[in-house]
Formats: sequence, C-alpha cells, structure tokens
Amino acid sequence: MTDQPQSPTPVPADDPFAQTPPTDQHVYPSQPSPPAYGPPRRTSGFAIASMVLGILGTGIIAVIVGHVAMNDIKKTGKDGKGMAIAGLVLGYITTAFWTIFWIAVLAVGAGTSTSPSGFEPAPASEVSALYGDCASGDMYACDQLYVESPSGSDEEAFGDDCGGLGHQVGAWCSDRGQAEFG
Repeated sequence: MTDQPQSPTPVPADDPFAQTPPTDQHVYPSQPSPPAYGPPRRTSGFAIASMVLGILGTGIIAVIVGHVAMNDIKKTGKDGKGMAIAGLVLGYITTAFWTIFWIAVLAVGAGTSTSPSGFEPAPASEVSALYGDCASGDMYACDQLYVESPSGSDEEAFGDDCGGLGHQVGAWCSDRGQAEFG
C-alpha cells in the first residue's frame, strides 16, 4: 500500500441525492460586519416647540421659534427639520388668517356711518316723523332731526336750520337739545 491520498469516489452528475465528499476545510458563510452607528442624533427642542406652538395656533410665536429651530439645526446638525418646517407653515397660516380677520373687522367698523355729532342715524320712518314735528315748530324735534338724520342729508340741514325758522346755523334750536346733545 502506498501513502498516496485517495481520490474521492466520483459522484454521478445525474444523481440528485448524491452528496459531495467531505473535505478537511470548513467553509462558513460570510457574515456582514455590524454597521457602524454613532451616538443617536438629538432632535432640536426648538423644532418640537415650533410645531406644538403651530398646532396650538399661536401664529407669530410659532414662526419666530421655527426660525430659531432652523438656525439651531443648521449650526448643530440636530434632527427636527420637518417639525420646524411644520411649525413655520402653521404659524404663517395662523398669522395670515388673523391678519385678514382683523383687517376685515376694521374695514366693517370703519364703514358704519354716523352723523357729525357722533350719533347713529335713525330709521327713515323716525326721521320723517321728526321732520314733520320740526316743521310744525317743535324745536326739540328739530334738534333730534339734526342729530339722527344721515350726515349731509336735506333732513339734517332742515333740522340744523330749526325747521326753516332762520335760527343761527350750528346752534341748538332748544335748551333741551343743548342739554341733551351739546
């Protein structure tokens, strides 16, 4: 007998149950090396605050804190850019809403008409009744007509002239009118 290594017994190629002969080398599947993670990144507290303030509808405060958050994220590399943007968007929407609302309120408030004396005009039926009383010589009715007529109207001028009696324009027709309206 010789000391030559024996060659493995050949395995027929068409045998599906054939096993490969054992070898002296053990082959292990390669394992991927674990990923290199650094410490977890922190989320910017300003970003969280901006988003919460935006949800609460604080408007300009959410916008200010959102811009501070964006600056913080840019300088420090923290997470939270999406939350900061959400806070900015909600803050700008809320600010725009309240701005439009208050402009509308002020426009409606500025549109109300008052007479030069600061009193609200009376309904047309009441103005007509006061006109008739003033024309009949009721001087207090003339003062009321002047105060309660629409500004610049013929009724206002008639009341100011004390029903056409030629009193001094700009003076009250009656002592009671002077006391009440003057």
